Amino acid sequence: MLEALQKMTTEKPRYRIKNWAAYNDALVQRGSIALWIDEAICARWYANERVGKPGAPTLYSDGMIQMGLVVR
Repeated sequence: MLEALQKMTTEKPRYRIKNWAAYNDALVQRGSIALWIDEAICARWYANERVGKPGAPTLYSDGMIQMGLVVR
């Protein structure tokens, strides 16, 4: 029991960063995502231009809405 308690209280080893450029690039790339979108979806991807009164809702194609839900 005492040995288990001693193992729990030991500190984790610390890793020193030696290549800061690679580390920073890895941090930048960590949150990026690449998406491949089918050409058929791109062809039907439209949003109407706002016409009429201010505040009118924008209409989007069904394919665009479905793709947005999948990505979400």
